[in-house]
Amino acid sequence: MLKHEDSQLKKISSIAVSVSDKDKAMKWYSEVLGMEVRENEGHWVTVGLRGDGISIHLCEDKELKPAPEGVNTGIAFSTDNVDKAYDALKSNGVEFSKLPNDEGFGMYCIFNDPDKNQFWVLGV
Repeated sequence: MLKHEDSQLKKISSIAVSVSDKDKAMKWYSEVLGMEVRENEGHWVTVGLRGDGISIHLCEDKELKPAPEGVNTGIAFSTDNVDKAYDALKSNGVEFSKLPNDEGFGMYCIFNDPDKNQFWVLGV
């Protein structure tokens, strides 16, 4: 088995999320979620949370047809208080597909971006 130090991989720097319109998505992620725009050069548009090194690449796919039920990205944001995060995001127009809930592994909720990409908010 390959050891981590032998792999030469240091960290995850970006994660791609498919969006139908990168400019619309960049505006939503920055204005609605409060993320900073890190890069905006042609196809390469990234956003991220201030103070966090991981970027979300808003990968434009003009043919993207959002699934009515949404697409679970598997991407999770951590918070000290899920209910407060839910209230803050909801009051800023964010759509939720799962309200704050505790299913035994901790509090969480799930929100959608305009293309129905789903993101988790996990209590830590």
